[in-house]
Amino acid sequence: MLLEKNIFSDYISLRNKDITPSWEIKPIGLNHYEAITPNKFLIELLNQVNTTFDINKTPQYQSTMLWYHSLAWLRIIYNKYQDYGFVNNFIDDYCSFVHSELGDYIFSTLTSRDHLVAEQIRNLTYLLAQEDTSFSNKNNTKRILLKLIDWATIPSNILNNNHGMMLASSLLHVPLFIEMSEKTRNHLIDLSSNRLVEIIESAFDSYGLCNENTPVYQHFYIRFLKNQIEELNFFKKYDTHYSKIAIKLSEILSLAEHTLELIALPTGELPPFGDGNNVNSQKIVNPLDFAEFYSLDSGFYAYKHKKLRSRYFSMKCGYASATHKHSDDTSIFYWYDGYPIITDAGFLNYDWKDPENVLVKSQRGHSGAFYYKYDDFLSHHPI
Repeated sequence: MLLEKNIFSDYISLRNKDITPSWEIKPIGLNHYEAITPNKFLIELLNQVNTTFDINKTPQYQSTMLWYHSLAWLRIIYNKYQDYGFVNNFIDDYCSFVHSELGDYIFSTLTSRDHLVAEQIRNLTYLLAQEDTSFSNKNNTKRILLKLIDWATIPSNILNNNHGMMLASSLLHVPLFIEMSEKTRNHLIDLSSNRLVEIIESAFDSYGLCNENTPVYQHFYIRFLKNQIEELNFFKKYDTHYSKIAIKLSEILSLAEHTLELIALPTGELPPFGDGNNVNSQKIVNPLDFAEFYSLDSGFYAYKHKKLRSRYFSMKCGYASATHKHSDDTSIFYWYDGYPIITDAGFLNYDWKDPENVLVKSQRGHSGAFYYKYDDFLSHHPI
C-alpha cells in the first residue's frame, strides 16, 4: 500500500528527525552553492553532477564522495533556500548519471557504497513526500530509486555491519512510494526486515556491548534504534510486519542502553576508545557513581566509582568483531577527576591511505604492552 498523500506532512515531520551529519551551505550565485561537507572538505554544488573528483587527488576521497552523492545537501537547499528549480534540475541530471557507464564506474570506486545507497534512498524518499508544486520531478526520482534497489537487493550487498543496517532500514521506505506487485513488495519488506533484525542482533555481544569496538558506535546504534522504532510504529498501519520488527528491536534497545550507562564515564560522557573522539564533552547517559562491567565475548572490562574524586579504568584485550578495530589489544584507559591520565589516540579519519591515520590506529597510537618486534609500523609506513 502506498503512503496516502494526506499524511505526507506527518511523514516529513518524522523524517526531519533523521540522524544527519552537519553541513554548511551558502549560495554564491545562480545555481551555485558553496558547501563544507561533514568531513570538513570545501566543495561547490551546481545543478549538474560533479564528476571531477579524483580518487588520487581529492582529500579523503571516500568520505567526500559519500557525502556528495548522499544527496543530503539537496534536502538542505530545498528546505533552507527553497531553490526548487535547482533541486528539480539536479535530479534530471543525476538520473542520467546513475544510468550511465561513468556513474557505474565512479560508484565502483567507493568502499562504502552500501552506506551511500542507504543515504540516497532516504533522501530521495524524503523528496517524494514533498508537494508536487515545489518538487515536480518525481518520475526521475523513482527511476533513480529503482536503480538503487536493483543494486541493494543483490545477494550479499546488505552486509552484517552498520552500513548494512542502514541499507536494510532505508529499503523499508520504498514500498510506501513506488508501486510494485504484491509479490515484489512482500519480498522487499521480508528481505529488508529480516536482514535488519539479523544485523542489529549481531551488532551486540551477549553482554549488550556493541561489537564495533568503540562506545561511540554503541551510542550510534542506540540513536538509530530509537529512530527506527519510531518509524516502524508509523509504518505499521501499512503492514503488520513492521509492528513485529518494532517489538524485537525494542528488546535489543533496552539492553544496549543499560550497557552504555555501565561503560560511560562517571560524568555520563563517552570514553574515547577506538574510533571515538578524544575531545568529548557531551553528556550522553545519566551519570552513575559506581559500575563494573565486563564482556568475555569482546575482551573488555570497565570499572568506575566516585569516592571524593571520580575514577574510571578500562582494559581491552580481545574482540568479537574486527569492525572499526584498532591494533589496541592490551590497551588501557585511565581517567581521574575529569582528566584522562592514560589514553589512546582515538579517531582521526577513515582514510587508510593516510599514513597519519594508519599510525593512530596502530599499536603506537595506544597505551599498552607493545613491542617493536611485533609492531614494524615505521618500516612500512614512513611519514
